[in-house]
Amino acid sequence: MLAFRKYILPFQRRGDSLAFNIQPLDTILYTKGDFRKIADQAIDSAILAVGTTAGPTRALTSSELLVKYLTVRGLRVTELNTDEARNLYRLGSFLGFYLLDGTQVIYFGMFDAAPAKEVVFRLKLLLQNLHQALQLFNEVTSKTMTPEQIARVEALKSRIQVEVLVSDEVNRTALAQRVAELTADFHQFPWRLLTSADLQQKVDEEYAQIGEL
Repeated sequence: MLAFRKYILPFQRRGDSLAFNIQPLDTILYTKGDFRKIADQAIDSAILAVGTTAGPTRALTSSELLVKYLTVRGLRVTELNTDEARNLYRLGSFLGFYLLDGTQVIYFGMFDAAPAKEVVFRLKLLLQNLHQALQLFNEVTSKTMTPEQIARVEALKSRIQVEVLVSDEVNRTALAQRVAELTADFHQFPWRLLTSADLQQKVDEEYAQIGEL
């Protein structure tokens, strides 16, 4: 990273000898076969290092209520042990979204300490990323896939949802309306804004099923 938060990613193909020695710049070495994978990882790391317009989101375990809510929903943090999971994760990770899975695949944003404008910014960009990824699939990637592979992607797409935890102080109606306006031309992945009261209601419903002891 240089002055003024400028980030340089120097790439060099393995085996090449350059007139200008860039090795001191933590050069990223690649081969023809692994360039895309290495580039994706380097870009993700750079984005996380520079940061977004606000501070990092809190850890999921920082709230006992949130842990109970996710447990009741049957959600867990997605293991990034497949290309599919890693690709989904990359679409929202640098915006502060966790990738969770269970019955649904959930992008979860803990933005209850963020102002309304920041929430709109992050949610709009996530929905934009999902829309563009779907466009790429429809127009390019699917052309080389088998019917079975396409069916798998379609099934996964139908499970994707977005949930954002916001402050009790923000105007949820106005915020939701603005996001809807900004994303009107996107594929409509389901999304919703939650407050701590919504989390508590879901947890209370689970306790109610236990009854009195």
